[in-house]
Amino acid sequence: MPCGTIMAEVELTSAILAVATRSIGQLVEFVVVIDDRRAPITLGYIVEIAGEIGSHFHSIVPTGYLTEF
Repeated sequence: MPCGTIMAEVELTSAILAVATRSIGQLVEFVVVIDDRRAPITLGYIVEIAGEIGSHFHSIVPTGYLTEF
């Protein structure tokens, strides 16, 4: 993220909600953190979920794939 780049709160919220509903699980709360220790500057999410991570994963795996790892 170049210096002066602006990220809107709605963009950050939309990004985590899109990923969470497909991959992580139901979000209870999240926080966005900025890591600007060195270039490129990155963003990270700290999330609190309801239940176990990926507990709904079996429902989104296409049929024919092994779901037991």
